[in-house]
Amino acid sequence: MPDSSDAWDYLADRFGVRRGEVAGELIMQSGDAWLSSSDVDCETPGVRFVRFTGIGPKPTTYALQLLGAAVERNRVELSERELERLLNGEMLDKGAESEGYVALVFRGRTVGCGLYRDGVVSSRISKSRAAQLRPLI
Repeated sequence: MPDSSDAWDYLADRFGVRRGEVAGELIMQSGDAWLSSSDVDCETPGVRFVRFTGIGPKPTTYALQLLGAAVERNRVELSERELERLLNGEMLDKGAESEGYVALVFRGRTVGCGLYRDGVVSSRISKSRAAQLRPLI
């Protein structure tokens, strides 16, 4: 069973995120890592940060948005047209540092999670979040 150190190791290895750059602590619940803070009273354990799936760890869109500039590797910069295409379910012939999950960045801000595989980038942004992003482009 993965633990919070596995989540930190993944974030460091994949995205170059250093543990000290993140306020709060990662706690494990239902097999996933959640960012939690004792300063905040909330109904959930915190913000789901890393899901551990059968194929390995996956960062959530909210995690990548909160990490923002702390993500130093596997960032994919998008034009307006490219973001629009991803939100519409299309794939982009676009490179990334290595295969796996990537931070999708638009106008300097991380907007979500994508997957780079076989030379193409696809969106892993939920449909509800995509609907919220569309009016902003």
